Amino acid sequence: MIASPKALPLGPGEAISWTEMARGLLVHWVQLEDGPRGPRVADCRVLAPTEWNFHPHGVLAQTLATLRGDDRAEQAARAAVAFDPCVEFDVEYRPEAAHA
Repeated sequence: MIASPKALPLGPGEAISWTEMARGLLVHWVQLEDGPRGPRVADCRVLAPTEWNFHPHGVLAQTLATLRGDDRAEQAARAAVAFDPCVEFDVEYRPEAAHA
């Protein structure tokens, strides 16, 4: 079950809102300012599930660190698709150099 959206005012004309989506947490921040015809959006930022999931320390990186076997590139591509990145991506596998 997906949770209900939450919102929190941060100050005059500024608020943050978040909700749990199927792929993870979605966060919006907005700042309003007075314009000639009333309030208008001065700044707005979005933190999408892709940014959490594909962060260098995120769940995909943690998953990739557990891959074993000769088909790691294939496993990595499947894992990336499973996290539904909503952006184009390439998977490149670089085996670590053998240690002496």
